[in-house]
Amino acid sequence: MKRVTIAVIGVWAGVAHAAPRKSFLTLDRQDTATRVGLQAGLHLYDEDDFYGRRLEFYGQYAGESAGFYARLATATLVPDDGPSLEGTGNIELGAFGLKRADGIDLVFRGGVSLPTGDDGEGLFAHALTAFERMTDYITTTAPNALGLRPSFSAIGGGDLFWRLDLGTDVLIDMSDEEDAVRLRDDAEAFARLNVGVGARFGDGGTVTAELANLAALTAEDVDGEDAVIHTAAVSLGYAGSFVQPSLGFVLPLDEKARDALKLIVVGTVQIVGLP
Repeated sequence: MKRVTIAVIGVWAGVAHAAPRKSFLTLDRQDTATRVGLQAGLHLYDEDDFYGRRLEFYGQYAGESAGFYARLATATLVPDDGPSLEGTGNIELGAFGLKRADGIDLVFRGGVSLPTGDDGEGLFAHALTAFERMTDYITTTAPNALGLRPSFSAIGGGDLFWRLDLGTDVLIDMSDEEDAVRLRDDAEAFARLNVGVGARFGDGGTVTAELANLAALTAEDVDGEDAVIHTAAVSLGYAGSFVQPSLGFVLPLDEKARDALKLIVVGTVQIVGLP
């Protein structure tokens, strides 16, 4: 029994050493590590009579050259008086390929956002909490659309690490009901460009800074600054073991969003390197 316990501890220690890189709060998550996790966000608005909550469950398996993933988010608006508004977003499933070149991990992803989300009051809750992860915007705000999500990521570094995401989201309307919720501003395609940098310090501590950008490519009557949304985020975390918690803040950078949204406080916990 003692030998088994020592062996298990050795396996987990190896996993922790093999997967020191920390994922980011607002960027894509697909990389070389197998993980499951929970992200929780508290949304504070300029109007003090309500606040928002967002919960996201995610997981992925990564092999030597390929992997697959799944994610699902829920959102709730909690007023001072009256019932809460809550709903579930679209289920996203996908696969990704992995390649290493000159010390950089390259990730080629193909994802599908299924039209399973709520399109009533729950959609309103998701619309007001979408700034937490703009990179997954279509999975929470297009409940009657099938979303195709090809993307490319490059990941590098050790104690100083970075990530770059470039992707396109294409929406296909799947509803045959006249009164169904339609795509926002008639947009059918979006482009995503994200970048994040981070550093490890001490015995597993991490600090990250990141920028997420979403642009509507085919929206009618939307142009200029209104066609692009930006968010910034910072976080502190621990990545020295297979259990990796973090705490951070997300801030919208666009004037209209800042006028309505004060701050998003985000916490995550994930288990990395499942055997």
